[in-house]
Amino acid sequence: MDHALADPSAPASGPLVPEGAKSVVASDLNGDGCLDLLVGINDGPVRSLVRTGGPLPYRVSLEGPAGNLRGIGARISIRLSDDSLRTGEIRAGAGYLSQAQPPFTFSAPDGTTPATLTVRWPDGAVTTSRLPTGEREFLIRKPWLFYFCRSILRTRERKRRACCELGSTLRACRRHCSAASRFPTST
Repeated sequence: MDHALADPSAPASGPLVPEGAKSVVASDLNGDGCLDLLVGINDGPVRSLVRTGGPLPYRVSLEGPAGNLRGIGARISIRLSDDSLRTGEIRAGAGYLSQAQPPFTFSAPDGTTPATLTVRWPDGAVTTSRLPTGEREFLIRKPWLFYFCRSILRTRERKRRACCELGSTLRACRRHCSAASRFPTST
């Protein structure tokens, strides 16, 4: 078995930047919906590589809670109609001295469409959505009810712990905090 590394030609490996490229960012520079590339050159000008053809990609934007409105750190999995999977993460950084746009952009083979999208939010919550056919851009909002209920439960847990720390018995604590029985007793 031959494990030698081959040196592919520029067309096979992608664009060739003759200078010392340090960073690459994908962004839609001309507003046509396709991702173009900006290449940062060591001690040189920024180069732009504009895509002139090919299918339009799909874009997923997230709307998270206060403090993380763009869902930075969320992991996205898109199941396509052919049952294949596209997975990525919403990031703020893109590499050396560069920053990428938060929307997750992906492509699909001809004849396939996105069917479902699953988001694992940075706090561990998971939401799954069916995607409408014919759309190329999707906005997924984190359900506000999740935050509301979690806030109430945390408040009740703090009250229960305060009652128990004051030396009250668990029975007396339950009288003061109606939700105390929903939480495991910690020692």
